[in-house]
Amino acid sequence: MHSQIWVVSTLLISIVLIVLTIVKFKFHPFLALLLASFFVGAMMGMGPLEMVTAIENGIGGTLGFLAAVIGLGTILGKMMEVSGAAERIGLTLQRCRWLSADVIMVLVGLICGITLFVEVGVVLLIPLAFSIAKKTHTSLLKLAIPLCTALMAVHCVVPPHPAALFVANKLGADIGSVIVYGLLVGLMASLVGGPLFLKFLGNRLPFKPVPTEFADLE
Repeated sequence: MHSQIWVVSTLLISIVLIVLTIVKFKFHPFLALLLASFFVGAMMGMGPLEMVTAIENGIGGTLGFLAAVIGLGTILGKMMEVSGAAERIGLTLQRCRWLSADVIMVLVGLICGITLFVEVGVVLLIPLAFSIAKKTHTSLLKLAIPLCTALMAVHCVVPPHPAALFVANKLGADIGSVIVYGLLVGLMASLVGGPLFLKFLGNRLPFKPVPTEFADLE
């Protein structure tokens, strides 16, 4: 039986190991998590077969109810891409003259990010940022930063994204309430990490023009 200090120390070291292997050594996240899992198992005195069994059970138990969510979310995201719904949302918000361009990108990221993974959302919505930056002669960074901040905030705290849904399910929380409060928290975090952060930087933020290969976007 290991002491609490030993368990907590092992957990903290495993987190550092995950970050280090991904950021420093450019490991794939899955391999980094797998390596950290074996490290924790070894530190806890588990044998190789016990580690493999525990990892299999952990993956199976986690994906048991998330597999359908991930699959359906991928389908819905593809539908938004093919139908042009995400771009239409952005163009509609552009008509609100009282909203600044960076706030528009935050709202686009929050709304579209509910059904999109971060990577898909960036690829799908960055052309909209190119278009707005070109029309308003705004630095691309002033639009891309709020967009990516909003997409990441939604991905972290708003179901049906896997991580937020998993935590809500384990805590027995009401999914509807988690979505509402998650959107509020995500909105506040996005406004702070996006527009307010850009105002804090002021003129220190370098001007990033739209790349020439995307200059013909409308």
